[in-house]
Amino acid sequence: MTAEPVDPGRMAAELAEALADRGLVLVSAAYLEELEDAADSAVINARADEETVPFRLEDYT
Repeated sequence: MTAEPVDPGRMAAELAEALADRGLVLVSAAYLEELEDAADSAVINARADEETVPFRLEDYT
């Protein structure tokens, strides 16, 4: 018995289709990193005008 050749492109397409049937999408790690960077920037910008106070250990003991 011999294994049939595997086509990575076809496998990826089948996986993407199966995920789409469940309302999910397949994205690259690079795209996720871009989203994370955008979210981090949004948080930093949103907090840019907040006042900060020095850390005091006694506030937590």
